[in-house]
Amino acid sequence: MALQHTLEHVRRTARLRAVGEPLGGDGNGRMALRSSAARLYGDTSRWRRPVRAVVLITAGLAVLVMPADGQRPFQRAHPAALQASPGTVLWSNGMEDGTLDGWGGAAMNGGGEFDSGSGVSTASRDVAHSGSWSAKMTLPDGSGGTRLFRWQEPRQYRDLVYSAWFYIPQAHTLTGNPSSRFWNLFQFKSRSTADSVDPMWDLTVSNPSPGRMHLNLDWSPRTLEGPQPGQSGFRRFTHAGADVPVGRWFQLTGQLRQSNGFDGALRIWQDGQLLFDLAGIRTSYADCAFNTWCGSNEWSINNYSDALSPAPAVIYTDDASIALPDAPIPPAAGPGAAPPSPVARARRPFSGLIVQRRQRGTLVRGRVWIARTGSRFAAVLRTVNRRRIAGRPQARRVRAGIRRFGVPLTREQRLRLRRRHSLSLRLRVTVTRHGGAPASAERRVDLRP
Repeated sequence: MALQHTLEHVRRTARLRAVGEPLGGDGNGRMALRSSAARLYGDTSRWRRPVRAVVLITAGLAVLVMPADGQRPFQRAHPAALQASPGTVLWSNGMEDGTLDGWGGAAMNGGGEFDSGSGVSTASRDVAHSGSWSAKMTLPDGSGGTRLFRWQEPRQYRDLVYSAWFYIPQAHTLTGNPSSRFWNLFQFKSRSTADSVDPMWDLTVSNPSPGRMHLNLDWSPRTLEGPQPGQSGFRRFTHAGADVPVGRWFQLTGQLRQSNGFDGALRIWQDGQLLFDLAGIRTSYADCAFNTWCGSNEWSINNYSDALSPAPAVIYTDDASIALPDAPIPPAAGPGAAPPSPVARARRPFSGLIVQRRQRGTLVRGRVWIARTGSRFAAVLRTVNRRRIAGRPQARRVRAGIRRFGVPLTREQRLRLRRRHSLSLRLRVTVTRHGGAPASAERRVDLRP
């Protein structure tokens, strides 16, 4: 068996060199084994080269580090991009069964765990964002990688919202080679027709000053044209928003429109705050094996670095989800369009409404991000034909940030649920900012006792 693993590693390495790709796909999917073989050809080689750049500070949060090659920036300019607004949840996992099987399990059912070096992920009760369990991702010596993947949903839907909560107990310093050091938390990879799986877009951490950790967005391919036509080589984008927090849970959310050409788009939020909004970009190799748009993106959350101090380097992740967006990403704005203003950014009073389609009990639960303290929050449950009210808690003023809520059934609907053993309902959430117009969103929920 060891000889077979070694031969596979040699064959894969030769193929990657032949096609000119950087060594190091995760090898997830058909060619992956969660074993010593996965460690042999895990993506353990990453290169960085100096990039001459100019810094363009936009009106608002986003700051684009643009290579000094005369290419125009491609930050987007439409207010609709300013809030992450997921709709129907297709997949989610909170590790509440005490395992990581929800990512795909040993059978790699739509995803799975992939490790390189000494990196490893386990279910843990150390800390949790909700419930009792989370995933503990550990680099014992501060280097290597452990990654939790999903590829089933992005093969089925072109435009999706990907989200997970992270907890980093202490600040870490990147100590690898200054020209190539990296620490990757969140990424979109792509599978080629040659079956290599390579990073396309990565959310990485850097240390802008001692003790600080800050997110960057990296375009990783070295030989593939992109991220825009006529461009090539590593590209890094930065922002002027908040640092990565230490000792508290924070949320990373990405909305990706896949493209093997240059009509893709990517948005990234940290705790509901838009950091990056890119349009007219490539996100994938051309691979028609899985869908009609011939894209093959795969999503993972990671603890993956060439060297971190102190060691061991541990992070936790919880409440991961993949959802359909409320609306697809609109077309890219034309060249030279102005970036969104802070006023436009504050228009929508809420975002990120997540409600599981199938729930149990007599309470419909969900969560939403409230933009401003003092906003009025209201929720109402109706029968699926909207003729009867099935539940409605008292409207109230709420604080800014993540709000978890539950809407109890009326007595009549509790009796109906008991008799029928299922109820189909519609939940409508309305948030009104002080002095502003109300904004609403609706979700369908199927309840069982």
